[in-house]
Amino acid sequence: MTSYYQTRRTQNLLGGHICSRCRSIIITEFIVVSIANSRWSQKKAQEGAEEAAQKALEVLAACQEKPFLVTYEYEDRTYSLISGFYLEGLNNTCPYCGNRERWQNEASFSAACKKDPQTGVYVVSDVPQESRLMVFDSNLKMKSWQSWVLSAYQGMYQQYWAGYPNEAVQIREYIQWHNQQISALEYQKENCHETSRWLYSQLVSKGEELKGYSLFSGDRKRCKAEYRDLEKQYETQKAQEAAQEKELLEQLRNLDSQRRAAKIDNPGVMGETETVSHKTAPNCMAVRCS
Repeated sequence: MTSYYQTRRTQNLLGGHICSRCRSIIITEFIVVSIANSRWSQKKAQEGAEEAAQKALEVLAACQEKPFLVTYEYEDRTYSLISGFYLEGLNNTCPYCGNRERWQNEASFSAACKKDPQTGVYVVSDVPQESRLMVFDSNLKMKSWQSWVLSAYQGMYQQYWAGYPNEAVQIREYIQWHNQQISALEYQKENCHETSRWLYSQLVSKGEELKGYSLFSGDRKRCKAEYRDLEKQYETQKAQEAAQEKELLEQLRNLDSQRRAAKIDNPGVMGETETVSHKTAPNCMAVRCS
């Protein structure tokens, strides 16, 4: 059985791009993983991993010109060496609108791409220039780019909406109405369990009272009946509140979806800056003019 010497290297980087659907500025922390398995020696494995890491950095540096499929695990094979790289954390959808760029498609999308003859990566076509990945090796560089893009968008949107003041007022009123409705429903949701919480406290208190009576006393029998009645009230109330909360959540989802759609269709109309974290990927966030 052939044994291999193995080396694995990682490098943390920052990526930025503009969502092609909602024009949010998306910032992502990701990891470049380079690996190599050598038949010959650990040194050869280390050299292979270093070459794979360099290749990954080269294709990342060129992805403004040649956007490539970031979900594919790239690999080179010879008789004595297997080496390659893959990227962790770059396949998250837009935290604001859920859009996925073409270069974030599943690895199977490689069948629809052209393979670059020099680097071996799968180049993705029809990617808007601003939605191509920018790569940063420091937080300072990423922040500088983000501030520049945000400032440019703010100026552009301010100038645009100045030309449509009546339309802007109508859209703002629509969004503000949704804000008010959402706030009211969130207040209801936060307080919809008050009655069951009160009943539970009464149930606990009655349970403590029950412990103080002797096993066959009349007071214990009375107290036990009261406890069971409270228990039924509590379970019924809890079920009602759960149904109410479910309904409130559905209303909130619908209102938030409508509000978000209005903001996506009319970027910059509110003159505000929003920052939204990805619900399931803490390494990804969106900054946008709303």
